[in-house]
Amino acid sequence: SNMTMLDINQKTEDLVEAAVKSSHTRIPLYEGNTENIVGVLHARDLLRAFFKKKNNYGKLSIHRIMKIPWFVPETTTLKEQLNGFLDKKRHFALVVDE
Repeated sequence: SNMTMLDINQKTEDLVEAAVKSSHTRIPLYEGNTENIVGVLHARDLLRAFFKKKNNYGKLSIHRIMKIPWFVPETTTLKEQLNGFLDKKRHFALVVDE
């Protein structure tokens, strides 16, 4: 419950500013409330898209940049989770407290 998250409904300019100021490279995005995570924003993907759009916030779509979140149950063993990271080639997962 103590992590950096951003509301996807914020203005694009505010999302970019918050992502740049964050000390994290992968930031969960929620909609409505923090329990409703709808995506993960990677700083590298954001910067690439921002430069492609010539630094124009109006042309930037966070929905197109974000990745689908990967949820794992808290009952997953460490070995299973590490193998999952390797199999999926992912670096970030959200643990679900069942």
